Amino acid sequence: IVTGISALLSGFEAYYSHYKNNFRYWAQWTPVVIAPLLAGTAFASVKSRKIATTALPALSALAGADAAVGFFYHGRGVLRRPGGKKHLLYNIMYGPPIFAPLLFGAAGMLGALASLLRRRSK
Repeated sequence: IVTGISALLSGFEAYYSHYKNNFRYWAQWTPVVIAPLLAGTAFASVKSRKIATTALPALSALAGADAAVGFFYHGRGVLRRPGGKKHLLYNIMYGPPIFAPLLFGAAGMLGALASLLRRRSK
């Protein structure tokens, strides 16, 4: 349940932040699409062991990979701002939120842990 809630909240945050940027790049849609899928799978895995052992680890890995790619793009966006490395602290504060993709990755990690716990429980 925590995985589903975390996925929904981080997906909403990604939607709001990328909406403000008018979804300039197609990669900005990936957390918006993956988050509800991960949340639905996480909620369904409470009732179904099969979903918890097959779909939840796969979508959790996809969310983790998407978070890694997002972290790269956000870091690159910080460095591309005017001043680059000279004004790094300023660019981190006012550029793309560099740790926001890791919030989405945390939802994926919670899903991976939940799938492992679901396999052990009866």
